[in-house]
Amino acid sequence: MIEARYWHEGKRYSLYFKNFEDAENSLDLIYANIKNDLHREGSAMLLQDWIKEWLRTYAKSSVRFATLKTYETYLTKHVAPALGNKTLRSLAPDDVQKLFNDKAVGGRPDGNEGGLSVKSMRNMRNAMNVCFKQAVYNELMLRNPIEGVKLKKLEPKDMRVLSEREMEILMRICMQSETF
Repeated sequence: MIEARYWHEGKRYSLYFKNFEDAENSLDLIYANIKNDLHREGSAMLLQDWIKEWLRTYAKSSVRFATLKTYETYLTKHVAPALGNKTLRSLAPDDVQKLFNDKAVGGRPDGNEGGLSVKSMRNMRNAMNVCFKQAVYNELMLRNPIEGVKLKKLEPKDMRVLSEREMEILMRICMQSETF
């Protein structure tokens, strides 16, 4: 992780990047925006407040009810308790990666042992990504901290192919069924 620092109006700011080139490009853009009076710092809004606002204002009107409930569960039961007191401006990829690492080991909100499944972690990542993308678009965050987060890959499930004999039995049962 590379830390890039800059000063603006007497305050020091730190941004975090996965490589030097990204840091350099972002600092170039920030300095150009400062020079042209277009620069905006990230928001001092707390993540927990943004999550509520995003769910109410953006997600509710743009996704199906079931998707909204899924987003709400991941963001309010997992993300907000762990990172909700951080400001949007200060949220870094490291914070998000640590959240996922913790959830993989012991992140179940029901109190049972074990971590979240790979599928649940991917779903949580997707919910966070759309929430953070809107914050970036609204200029509340300078960049999306979910970028660069590494998750375990989904293991492909073993498939069992029916034998010819099993296939014949299945076909015979299907042909005899009145609900075919």
